[in-house]
Amino acid sequence: MFQIDGSVENLTSELQSRFVTDKFDFLINNAGFMHHAEYENVTEEQFLEMENVHFKGPFFLTQKLLPQINNLEVL
Repeated sequence: MFQIDGSVENLTSELQSRFVTDKFDFLINNAGFMHHAEYENVTEEQFLEMENVHFKGPFFLTQKLLPQINNLEVL
């Protein structure tokens, strides 16, 4: 599974070294895949893999990066 903490550390390091900041303006979560199986043949394991990539990963990555997004007011 995608290592969120390591990715956040890499992003922060790149922002600091290239742009002398730890903030950014917007985040686009763009990932996805699909198992090539008939709907009725998708296993629970395959479904959970898709769920991790399409929902869980983007959700928790965004959650970790909220403090670094410019002009974002978290309520």
